[in-house]
Amino acid sequence: MAVFALGTISSQAATVLLTNASGASGELGELLDGLDATDIGTSGSTVTVPGFISLEITLLSIASDEAGATLNSLSGGFGIDFPGSGLSDDSDAFDSAFNESASFSFNQDVEISSVSFVSFTGAEVFNFGGVSIADAAFSGNTFTFATPLAIAANTSFVMEATSGTVGIESFVLVPEPSTALLGAISMLALLRRRR
Repeated sequence: MAVFALGTISSQAATVLLTNASGASGELGELLDGLDATDIGTSGSTVTVPGFISLEITLLSIASDEAGATLNSLSGGFGIDFPGSGLSDDSDAFDSAFNESASFSFNQDVEISSVSFVSFTGAEVFNFGGVSIADAAFSGNTFTFATPLAIAANTSFVMEATSGTVGIESFVLVPEPSTALLGAISMLALLRRRR
């Protein structure tokens, strides 16, 4: 997994894991795991994205047909769960049958170049940040945006299955060039100051 610090000069992509497959601590999925509607608006709803300096993601809303839904990260995927509901909910996926969705925002401008899913069949459709993704658009389990999806700082984006049951594995973040340039200028200023 590539790790990128926004203070470096090059702007490289970094894979952000939403599953909790490796068992390693600090994956984004592990940090979001268990958040629910009671966390919204509290400091607990904002977590730092691993591998990025000062890049944070905030849970803005979580919706479902059942009260008490939580974000859930397992080795099989990332999605929404109804703990103790007794429903046939797939706890590591977004289920359109239960109208599950989550809205997030980043505190800095980012671009998403691709999204990887753990499973995706022909009848399923997933909405990621306003882009409707269907099975025909895939290479394996990864969907690559023709043009990276730009998400402005503090702007909400939604993840939801609009048809079927879809679990997310990861997405690839590309830092905005302006952010990388600002980091480079800061580094140059520090180097000059040391002289």
